[in-house]
Amino acid sequence: MFAVIKSGGKQYKVEEGDVLKIEYQDCKKGDIITFEEVLCISNKEKTTYGKPVISNASVTATVLEQIKDKKVLIFKKRRRQNSRSLNGHRQMLTVVKVKGISAITKKTNNVALKDDAFEKEKVKSPKAINSTEKKPKVKEK
Repeated sequence: MFAVIKSGGKQYKVEEGDVLKIEYQDCKKGDIITFEEVLCISNKEKTTYGKPVISNASVTATVLEQIKDKKVLIFKKRRRQNSRSLNGHRQMLTVVKVKGISAITKKTNNVALKDDAFEKEKVKSPKAINSTEKKPKVKEK
């Protein structure tokens, strides 16, 4: 079973037991994080896609450590100007281990809800109100 989750503007395909490096989360080592933005869940028989996310689905993970990523160098040079600059950046990351994937599905009668909403909209539509009113007569010159 796998799931696709969204965290820090990125999407990750995860399974139980996977170790991920994600964007920094403000938590301590040993804390449990729950990812509510689940985009897709699949087992071998069935795949469920969200529109855009699956409601009542979550992925739980345990924080292993907080680390810094490799250094990225930013070098800018303006030719023939004797101007250059060198900066470095190390992104903070959170290392997590996926504990479990859970999805609770509720069977609801969505068709009946849509039909009721359609009937209410049909009664309140402005065209129906305007068609029953008398229109004023316009004199032609």
